[in-house]
Amino acid sequence: MTYKNWIVDITNNTTEAHTANDSGSSFGLFCNRDSCLFYVHQNFDCKPGEKYSALVNSGAVSGPISVECAKINGNVFQILVPFNLVLEASKNAEVIGFAFPLSNGAYTVARFSLAGSADAMKRTLIEAAKANKPAAPAPSEPPVSQPGSKGLKDIVI
Repeated sequence: MTYKNWIVDITNNTTEAHTANDSGSSFGLFCNRDSCLFYVHQNFDCKPGEKYSALVNSGAVSGPISVECAKINGNVFQILVPFNLVLEASKNAEVIGFAFPLSNGAYTVARFSLAGSADAMKRTLIEAAKANKPAAPAPSEPPVSQPGSKGLKDIVI
């Protein structure tokens, strides 16, 4: 599904909303059955497990975030935390930017359009909640009240 500049991918086990910028980097919200996280994927040299500080900025929120490099299916992603700060920065803004430190003391900056992000992220979170919801128990015989009791009454549907 496409929501302006955002795409939502839904599988049996995962849901993801993501966008890409002109340099080929991507920013997204990924959910599996257990949790959701924000990530940036770019041509960025970091080692899996490495943690560092970065900055997030949008028209709505600006502040420091923590980043952890993770290798998933052969690709390196920067996992962004805290989740709620990135979520708030993604709301009511047109663009979001991230500044990541480089080993030489400089920064690399990645900016992404948020056009369509609100609907895409909402859909992703709803689908993730559905996938995490326990299955309904199998229907059983409804309780039947005895004549004259003040307990449960038969209900006809």
